[in-house]
Amino acid sequence: MEMGLIVATFVMSALSALCSVASLTILLVTAPKEEGAEVFSPAEKKKEKPPDDVEKRRREAVQAKEHSNFMNYDGTPQQKIDPALILGE
Repeated sequence: MEMGLIVATFVMSALSALCSVASLTILLVTAPKEEGAEVFSPAEKKKEKPPDDVEKRRREAVQAKEHSNFMNYDGTPQQKIDPALILGE
C-alpha cells in the first residue's frame, strides 16, 4: 500500500516535470521574433552592434581592466587605470 503511494507520487512528479519541459520547449520554438525583441544568442548580439564609439570602447576597456585587477588581486598595491591610455594597451 505504502509502496504504491510512493510510486504514484513519483510517477505524477515525473509527468508534471515532463509537461513543464514540453510546454517551455514549445513556447520557445513557436515564439515570434519581433524586431525590437531581446536577442538570446551571443553570436546574434555581436552581429547587431552599432558602429564603434570610442568613449564606449574606453569605458568597456576600463571595466575589463578593473575586473582583471579584482580577479588577479594578490594583496599588492595596484596601478591606477588611466582611461586616456587604456585603449593603447
